[in-house]
Amino acid sequence: MTTHDGEEKDWQSGRSIAECNRYMFAHQLGCDVTFLVGNDSNPIPAHKYVLASRSSVFFAMFYGAVAETNDEIQIPDIEPEVFSTLLKYLYYEDLAVSGEQTASLMYAANKYCVTKVVRKCRKLLQEALTVDTVCSTMESAHLFDDHELHKKCLEMILLEPQKCLQSEAFLHLCPDCLMPIISSDDLIIDEATVLNVLLKWAETECRRQQLTVCDVNIKNVLGKVLYEVRFPVMDIQFFADKVGKRDILSKSERISVFTFLCGSSKSIPDDLFKTTPRGQRQLQTTIALQDPQTPQNTHTPQQRICLRFLRDGHVALRNENLWYVGQKSDKIDFSASKTIYIHGIILYGCGVESASYTVEATILRAGLSTTNLSKIHTKVTVNKEKTFNIFFPKSIYIVPNIRYTITVIMQGPRTYWGEGGEEHVTSDGVKFEFSKTIGETNGTDTDHGQIPGLIFSK
Repeated sequence: MTTHDGEEKDWQSGRSIAECNRYMFAHQLGCDVTFLVGNDSNPIPAHKYVLASRSSVFFAMFYGAVAETNDEIQIPDIEPEVFSTLLKYLYYEDLAVSGEQTASLMYAANKYCVTKVVRKCRKLLQEALTVDTVCSTMESAHLFDDHELHKKCLEMILLEPQKCLQSEAFLHLCPDCLMPIISSDDLIIDEATVLNVLLKWAETECRRQQLTVCDVNIKNVLGKVLYEVRFPVMDIQFFADKVGKRDILSKSERISVFTFLCGSSKSIPDDLFKTTPRGQRQLQTTIALQDPQTPQNTHTPQQRICLRFLRDGHVALRNENLWYVGQKSDKIDFSASKTIYIHGIILYGCGVESASYTVEATILRAGLSTTNLSKIHTKVTVNKEKTFNIFFPKSIYIVPNIRYTITVIMQGPRTYWGEGGEEHVTSDGVKFEFSKTIGETNGTDTDHGQIPGLIFSK
């Protein structure tokens, strides 16, 4: 039954608390506060009690020692659509987040201490990271003081520096976000490119601050970031043409670099600039276990496995014509649909008691053979296991939809091998795609061979 104005007469009957809250909010029944949201002050009526029961910030606003007495509250820094999305979650836990408003919703949720929404938005932003969005997401993480998201963005930029630093969003980073990128030893990119993108950023910053674009102002807006450029490792001709004739460095600083590049004394006064090339260490630590070890054959509850050879819930294997292991590398490429961490790999053994293997395993970006993300060299003793696990020293951050290569060199008895492998495997909601590595793979490919599985977490 409905009343003359279209409202149900007994709308409470048969509804849950969440459903009643939804009805009250949608029909603006009994509202005792109105938020004037956005630049146009769009009115959004609400209920103090409901909001205070879900957010410590709203509780302090309405019932704290210095509670708001005005029934109209201005919120100019959040768009109406975003604020409505947040209120819908607070009223009845509906959280339909569109990609375009994720960062704005995270800002609103962070402002009002709605931690579950913050976590949801952070996860969505991580999963949606691309070379085009990572810099803007990093800026949002900095604004929200979200160290975890900021770290993930930095990791991706260091994996794809060329594309990320050439993106339009890079030009809009603040100096605080710029510093950890340019100062990183893991920024695997030539120093000429580093300087060029920095100068482009500085010119954009000058215009933002309505300053004349000149060397003096460029040097001032760059500040300490400029001294993270490794001028002493540049090509001398490039330095002479692009830096020596400009005033982005002082005269004495230019002389110091020229002396380093041309002279026999390889030192810079006061250690003003770093003198070692980038990429002198790997992104992950390489460890070597010299003594034979018993392999860890179980993964933690937080870790999941992805098996590309699977029969009746078990790892498929063949034992006739056992797989040859020796000097050649078994390799397989993979990509994942979501952000994950790789902790280790699963390898075939021989099923013989006390079989010993020396294993060298690496993981790297496909096509970037000079930059290992992680590497382990270890000796293992396998006690009748047909498969065993090898764990990397540290978990490896995997960017969605980017291809990686796993390489394994084993020394020891011949092993079982898999046949009838799947190119597409879904595990715990993550879609993995396996593909044959270009070049020599010791016979391993998507259909058969070694490396039957991955150990990962989300």
